[in-house]
Amino acid sequence: ACQFQEHEDRSSHILVEGVCLEEVMLHPLRVAKFKTAIEDHLLLLSDEFMADGGGGSSFLNMCVDKQGVQWTGMQSIIEELLILGIAIGAATYVVPRFLWDGLPGGVPYILIEVKR
Repeated sequence: ACQFQEHEDRSSHILVEGVCLEEVMLHPLRVAKFKTAIEDHLLLLSDEFMADGGGGSSFLNMCVDKQGVQWTGMQSIIEELLILGIAIGAATYVVPRFLWDGLPGGVPYILIEVKR
Protein backbone atom coordinates (compact mmCIF):
# COMPACT_ATOMS: atom_id res chain seq x y z
CA ALA A 1 0.00 0.00 0.00
CA CYS A 2 2.94 2.36 0.60
CA GLN A 3 4.76 1.77 -2.68
CA PHE A 4 4.32 4.05 -5.65
CA GLN A 5 1.79 3.08 -8.29
CA GLU A 6 2.86 3.08 -11.95
CA HIS A 7 0.97 6.29 -12.80
CA GLU A 8 2.23 8.38 -9.85
CA ASP A 9 4.86 11.13 -9.93
CA ARG A 10 7.91 9.81 -8.09
CA SER A 11 9.77 13.08 -7.62
CA SER A 12 8.86 13.08 -3.92
CA HIS A 13 9.74 9.71 -2.43
CA ILE A 14 11.32 7.79 0.40
CA LEU A 15 14.06 5.47 -0.83
CA VAL A 16 14.87 2.54 1.49
CA GLU A 17 17.51 -0.15 1.11
CA GLY A 18 16.23 -3.53 2.24
CA VAL A 19 18.06 -6.72 3.09
CA CYS A 20 17.28 -8.58 -0.16
CA LEU A 21 15.51 -5.75 -1.95
CA GLU A 22 18.17 -3.25 -2.95
CA GLU A 23 15.95 -0.19 -3.30
CA VAL A 24 12.32 0.33 -2.45
CA MET A 25 10.63 3.61 -3.36
CA LEU A 26 7.80 4.51 -1.00
CA HIS A 27 5.10 7.16 -1.16
CA PRO A 28 5.66 9.55 1.78
CA LEU A 29 1.98 10.38 2.37
CA ARG A 30 0.93 6.74 2.50
CA VAL A 31 3.86 5.85 4.75
CA ALA A 32 2.79 8.66 7.10
CA LYS A 33 -0.80 7.36 7.03
CA PHE A 34 0.37 3.96 8.32
CA LYS A 35 3.00 5.25 10.77
CA THR A 36 1.13 4.26 13.94
CA ALA A 37 0.32 0.77 12.59
CA ILE A 38 3.98 0.28 11.61
CA GLU A 39 5.12 1.38 15.08
CA ASP A 40 2.58 -0.95 16.71
CA HIS A 41 3.94 -3.91 14.74
CA LEU A 42 7.55 -3.03 15.56
CA LEU A 43 6.71 -2.80 19.26
CA LEU A 44 5.49 -6.41 19.17
CA LEU A 45 9.04 -7.59 18.42
CA SER A 46 11.34 -8.95 21.12
CA ASP A 47 12.93 -6.47 23.51
CA GLU A 48 16.31 -7.58 22.06
CA PHE A 49 15.62 -5.24 19.14
CA MET A 50 14.73 -2.19 21.20
CA ALA A 51 17.18 0.64 21.76
CA ASP A 52 16.15 0.68 25.43
CA GLY A 53 16.24 -3.13 25.63
CA GLY A 54 18.84 -5.37 24.03
CA GLY A 55 20.21 -2.74 21.66
CA GLY A 56 19.61 -4.70 18.47
CA SER A 57 19.24 -8.22 17.19
CA SER A 58 19.59 -10.27 14.02
CA PHE A 59 17.16 -9.84 11.15
CA LEU A 60 16.66 -13.61 11.43
CA ASN A 61 15.03 -13.11 14.85
CA MET A 62 12.41 -10.66 13.58
CA CYS A 63 9.98 -13.54 12.96
CA VAL A 64 9.49 -14.01 16.72
CA ASP A 65 7.45 -11.67 18.92
CA LYS A 66 7.90 -10.63 22.57
CA GLN A 67 6.17 -13.82 23.76
CA GLY A 68 8.51 -16.03 21.76
CA VAL A 69 5.82 -16.89 19.21
CA GLN A 70 6.77 -17.06 15.55
CA TRP A 71 4.38 -14.63 13.83
CA THR A 72 5.60 -15.35 10.28
CA GLY A 73 7.86 -17.83 8.56
CA MET A 74 8.42 -15.61 5.53
CA GLN A 75 11.52 -13.43 5.43
CA SER A 76 9.85 -11.31 2.74
CA ILE A 77 7.18 -10.25 5.27
CA ILE A 78 9.85 -9.45 7.85
CA GLU A 79 11.70 -7.39 5.25
CA GLU A 80 8.52 -5.44 4.45
CA LEU A 81 8.12 -4.53 8.12
CA LEU A 82 11.78 -3.57 8.34
CA ILE A 83 11.58 -1.38 5.22
CA LEU A 84 8.51 0.39 6.58
CA GLY A 85 10.23 0.82 9.95
CA ILE A 86 13.24 2.40 8.26
CA ALA A 87 10.94 4.64 6.22
CA ILE A 88 9.38 6.12 9.37
CA GLY A 89 12.73 6.44 11.13
CA ALA A 90 11.96 3.78 13.76
CA ALA A 91 14.33 1.05 12.51
CA THR A 92 17.98 1.15 11.51
CA TYR A 93 20.78 -1.22 10.63
CA VAL A 94 23.29 -1.51 13.47
CA VAL A 95 26.25 -1.81 11.09
CA PRO A 96 26.68 -0.86 7.41
CA ARG A 97 26.00 -3.40 4.65
CA PHE A 98 29.68 -4.05 3.87
CA LEU A 99 30.06 -5.59 7.37
CA TRP A 100 27.04 -7.92 7.15
CA ASP A 101 29.12 -10.86 5.86
CA GLY A 102 30.83 -10.99 9.24
CA LEU A 103 27.55 -11.31 11.14
CA PRO A 104 25.78 -14.62 11.88
CA GLY A 105 23.93 -15.74 8.77
CA GLY A 106 25.39 -12.82 6.83
CA VAL A 107 22.35 -10.72 7.69
CA PRO A 108 22.13 -7.37 9.47
CA TYR A 109 21.38 -6.59 13.06
CA ILE A 110 18.38 -4.32 13.46
CA LEU A 111 17.75 -1.63 16.07
CA ILE A 112 14.20 -0.43 16.81
CA GLU A 113 13.44 2.88 18.48
CA VAL A 114 9.82 3.98 18.45
CA LYS A 115 9.39 7.54 19.68
CA ARG A 116 5.84 8.47 20.62
